[in-house]
Amino acid sequence: MSGLLQMVGGVRNYPHGDDTVRALRNVDFAVGSGECVAVVGPSGSGKSTLLLVLAGWEVLDQGTVGFDSIGQVRPPASLSWDELTVVPQLLGLVPELTVMENIMLPVRLSPRLHEAPQVTEWMQTLDVDKLRDRGVEYCSLGEQQRVAVCRAVAHSPAVVLADEPTAHQDGDHALAVTGALRSLAAQGCAVVIGTHDVSVIRNVDRIVRMADGALHLADSE
Repeated sequence: MSGLLQMVGGVRNYPHGDDTVRALRNVDFAVGSGECVAVVGPSGSGKSTLLLVLAGWEVLDQGTVGFDSIGQVRPPASLSWDELTVVPQLLGLVPELTVMENIMLPVRLSPRLHEAPQVTEWMQTLDVDKLRDRGVEYCSLGEQQRVAVCRAVAHSPAVVLADEPTAHQDGDHALAVTGALRSLAAQGCAVVIGTHDVSVIRNVDRIVRMADGALHLADSE
Protein backbone atom coordinates (compact mmCIF):
# COMPACT_ATOMS: atom_id res chain seq x y z
CA MET A 1 0.00 0.00 0.00
CA SER A 2 1.40 3.40 -0.97
CA GLY A 3 0.37 6.96 -0.19
CA LEU A 4 1.54 10.25 1.21
CA LEU A 5 0.25 9.26 4.67
CA GLN A 6 -0.25 5.59 5.36
CA MET A 7 -0.95 3.05 8.07
CA VAL A 8 -0.17 -0.65 7.71
CA GLY A 9 -1.53 -3.30 10.08
CA GLY A 10 -2.59 -0.73 12.65
CA VAL A 11 -3.71 -2.10 16.01
CA ARG A 12 -4.73 0.11 18.94
CA ASN A 13 -6.20 -1.23 22.17
CA TYR A 14 -7.42 0.49 25.32
CA PRO A 15 -7.87 -1.16 28.72
CA HIS A 16 -11.40 -0.82 30.07
CA GLY A 17 -11.73 -2.38 33.49
CA ASP A 18 -11.20 -6.09 33.02
CA ASP A 19 -11.87 -5.82 29.30
CA THR A 20 -9.97 -4.46 26.30
CA VAL A 21 -11.46 -2.04 23.79
CA ARG A 22 -10.09 -2.87 20.35
CA ALA A 23 -10.20 0.57 18.77
CA LEU A 24 -8.22 -0.37 15.65
CA ARG A 25 -8.09 -3.91 14.30
CA ASN A 26 -5.32 -4.50 11.75
CA VAL A 27 -6.13 -1.34 9.79
CA ASP A 28 -4.51 -0.58 6.42
CA PHE A 29 -5.13 2.97 5.22
CA ALA A 30 -3.49 5.42 2.84
CA VAL A 31 -4.30 8.87 1.50
CA GLY A 32 -2.42 10.53 -1.33
CA SER A 33 -1.72 14.08 -2.41
CA GLY A 34 -4.80 15.83 -3.79
CA GLU A 35 -7.22 13.23 -2.38
CA CYS A 36 -10.16 13.97 -0.06
CA VAL A 37 -11.30 10.92 1.94
CA ALA A 38 -14.24 10.59 4.33
CA VAL A 39 -14.03 8.11 7.20
CA VAL A 40 -17.56 7.24 8.27
CA GLY A 41 -19.12 5.00 10.90
CA PRO A 42 -21.06 5.15 14.17
CA SER A 43 -19.69 6.69 17.36
CA GLY A 44 -17.17 4.32 18.92
CA SER A 45 -16.30 2.69 15.60
CA GLY A 46 -12.68 3.89 15.66
CA LYS A 47 -12.81 7.02 13.46
CA SER A 48 -11.29 9.39 16.00
CA THR A 49 -8.65 6.85 17.03
CA LEU A 50 -7.62 6.42 13.40
CA LEU A 51 -7.22 10.18 13.00
CA LEU A 52 -5.33 10.56 16.30
CA VAL A 53 -2.84 7.86 15.31
CA LEU A 54 -2.43 9.31 11.81
CA ALA A 55 -1.72 12.66 13.47
CA GLY A 56 0.93 11.14 15.74
CA TRP A 57 -1.07 12.08 18.84
CA GLU A 58 -1.45 8.42 19.79
CA VAL A 59 0.80 5.45 19.05
CA LEU A 60 -0.05 2.02 17.70
CA ASP A 61 0.28 -1.16 19.73
CA GLN A 62 1.13 -2.95 16.49
CA GLY A 63 1.70 -1.85 12.91
CA THR A 64 3.26 1.23 11.34
CA VAL A 65 2.19 4.73 10.32
CA GLY A 66 4.29 7.12 8.29
CA PHE A 67 4.42 10.21 6.11
CA ASP A 68 6.26 9.71 2.82
CA SER A 69 7.93 12.85 1.50
CA ILE A 70 10.34 12.48 -1.45
CA GLY A 71 10.99 8.85 -0.58
CA GLN A 72 11.73 9.53 3.08
CA VAL A 73 9.18 8.01 5.48
CA ARG A 74 8.85 9.77 8.82
CA PRO A 75 6.52 9.32 11.80
CA PRO A 76 3.64 11.83 11.99
CA ALA A 77 4.81 13.09 15.38
CA SER A 78 7.94 14.50 13.70
CA LEU A 79 6.03 16.63 11.21
CA SER A 80 5.73 20.42 11.28
CA TRP A 81 2.64 22.58 10.73
CA ASP A 82 3.38 23.03 7.04
CA GLU A 83 3.33 19.25 6.62
CA LEU A 84 0.39 18.13 8.77
CA THR A 85 -2.40 19.98 10.55
CA VAL A 86 -5.33 18.72 12.59
CA VAL A 87 -8.86 19.94 13.31
CA PRO A 88 -9.64 18.03 16.52
CA GLN A 89 -13.13 17.64 17.97
CA LEU A 90 -12.06 19.73 20.98
CA LEU A 91 -10.67 22.37 18.55
CA GLY A 92 -7.48 23.16 20.50
CA LEU A 93 -7.80 26.93 20.35
CA VAL A 94 -5.98 29.18 22.83
CA PRO A 95 -8.67 31.13 24.73
CA GLU A 96 -6.33 33.98 25.65
CA LEU A 97 -5.68 34.75 21.97
CA THR A 98 -7.81 36.48 19.37
CA VAL A 99 -9.22 34.75 16.31
CA MET A 100 -6.41 36.11 14.14
CA GLU A 101 -3.74 35.20 16.68
CA ASN A 102 -5.07 31.63 16.83
CA ILE A 103 -5.08 31.31 13.06
CA MET A 104 -1.52 32.62 12.82
CA LEU A 105 -0.25 30.57 15.78
CA PRO A 106 1.41 27.96 13.49
CA VAL A 107 3.73 30.69 12.18
CA ARG A 108 4.95 31.24 15.75
CA LEU A 109 5.32 27.50 16.38
CA SER A 110 7.01 26.40 13.15
CA PRO A 111 10.32 27.95 12.02
CA ARG A 112 9.50 26.81 8.47
CA LEU A 113 6.42 29.04 8.30
CA HIS A 114 6.87 32.77 7.79
CA GLU A 115 3.56 33.98 6.40
CA ALA A 116 0.16 32.87 5.17
CA PRO A 117 -0.53 34.96 2.06
CA GLN A 118 -4.04 33.55 1.57
CA VAL A 119 -5.15 33.90 5.18
CA THR A 120 -7.59 36.75 4.45
CA GLU A 121 -9.25 34.77 1.66
CA TRP A 122 -9.57 31.69 3.88
CA MET A 123 -11.07 33.79 6.67
CA GLN A 124 -13.62 35.22 4.26
CA THR A 125 -14.45 31.78 2.88
CA LEU A 126 -15.07 30.47 6.39
CA ASP A 127 -16.93 33.61 7.53
CA VAL A 128 -14.58 34.48 10.37
CA ASP A 129 -12.97 37.58 8.84
CA LYS A 130 -15.17 39.96 10.83
CA LEU A 131 -14.10 38.21 14.05
CA ARG A 132 -10.36 38.66 13.58
CA ASP A 133 -9.84 40.84 16.69
CA ARG A 134 -12.33 39.02 18.92
CA GLY A 135 -11.11 36.69 21.65
CA VAL A 136 -12.08 33.14 20.73
CA GLU A 137 -13.70 32.67 24.15
CA TYR A 138 -16.29 35.23 23.01
CA CYS A 139 -17.07 33.34 19.81
CA SER A 140 -19.84 30.78 19.44
CA LEU A 141 -18.91 27.10 19.22
CA GLY A 142 -19.64 27.14 15.49
CA GLU A 143 -17.40 30.18 15.02
CA GLN A 144 -14.64 28.56 17.06
CA GLN A 145 -14.83 25.44 14.91
CA ARG A 146 -14.46 27.50 11.73
CA VAL A 147 -11.48 29.29 13.28
CA ALA A 148 -9.89 25.89 13.94
CA VAL A 149 -10.54 24.87 10.32
CA CYS A 150 -9.07 28.17 9.09
CA ARG A 151 -5.97 27.67 11.22
CA ALA A 152 -5.53 24.21 9.65
CA VAL A 153 -5.95 25.22 6.01
CA ALA A 154 -4.42 28.72 5.93
CA HIS A 155 -0.81 27.53 5.91
CA SER A 156 -1.04 25.18 2.89
CA PRO A 157 -0.13 21.94 4.69
CA ALA A 158 0.57 18.69 2.88
CA VAL A 159 -2.00 16.82 5.02
CA VAL A 160 -5.12 17.90 6.92
CA LEU A 161 -6.89 15.57 9.35
CA ALA A 162 -10.32 16.86 10.40
CA ASP A 163 -12.47 15.16 13.04
CA GLU A 164 -16.17 16.07 12.62
CA PRO A 165 -15.32 19.56 11.26
CA THR A 166 -18.97 20.43 10.53
CA ALA A 167 -20.47 19.12 13.79
CA HIS A 168 -21.34 22.62 15.04
CA GLN A 169 -22.23 24.23 11.70
CA ASP A 170 -25.54 25.18 10.10
CA GLY A 171 -26.15 24.23 6.46
CA ASP A 172 -24.41 27.15 4.76
CA HIS A 173 -21.40 27.10 7.06
CA ALA A 174 -21.09 23.31 6.73
CA LEU A 175 -20.87 23.80 2.97
CA ALA A 176 -18.25 26.52 3.49
CA VAL A 177 -16.12 24.18 5.62
CA THR A 178 -16.50 21.35 3.12
CA GLY A 179 -15.66 23.70 0.26
CA ALA A 180 -12.51 24.90 2.02
CA LEU A 181 -11.29 21.35 2.55
CA ARG A 182 -12.13 20.42 -1.05
CA SER A 183 -10.31 23.51 -2.30
CA LEU A 184 -7.23 22.59 -0.32
CA ALA A 185 -7.30 19.06 -1.78
CA ALA A 186 -7.52 20.60 -5.27
CA GLN A 187 -4.25 22.39 -4.46
CA GLY A 188 -2.57 19.03 -3.72
CA CYS A 189 -3.24 18.55 -0.01
CA ALA A 190 -4.21 15.12 1.31
CA VAL A 191 -7.42 15.52 3.33
CA VAL A 192 -8.98 12.98 5.70
CA ILE A 193 -12.33 13.81 7.32
CA GLY A 194 -13.99 11.81 10.07
CA THR A 195 -17.68 12.62 9.70
CA HIS A 196 -21.35 11.72 10.01
CA ASP A 197 -22.38 14.64 7.79
CA VAL A 198 -24.05 13.57 4.54
CA SER A 199 -23.22 16.92 2.92
CA VAL A 200 -19.52 16.19 3.51
CA ILE A 201 -19.75 12.57 2.40
CA ARG A 202 -21.32 13.59 -0.90
CA ASN A 203 -18.35 15.83 -1.71
CA VAL A 204 -15.32 13.58 -1.19
CA ASP A 205 -13.28 11.45 -3.57
CA ARG A 206 -13.44 8.27 -1.54
CA ILE A 207 -15.34 6.87 1.43
CA VAL A 208 -14.08 4.30 3.91
CA ARG A 209 -16.19 2.89 6.71
CA MET A 210 -15.13 2.06 10.25
CA ALA A 211 -17.00 -0.62 12.21
CA ASP A 212 -15.79 -2.13 15.50
CA GLY A 213 -12.27 -0.88 14.83
CA ALA A 214 -12.01 -2.40 11.37
CA LEU A 215 -11.90 -0.45 8.12
CA HIS A 216 -13.98 -1.29 5.06
CA LEU A 217 -14.23 0.29 1.65
CA ALA A 218 -17.52 2.00 0.81
CA ASP A 219 -18.44 3.16 -2.70
CA SER A 220 -21.30 5.34 -1.53
CA GLU A 221 -23.13 6.40 1.60
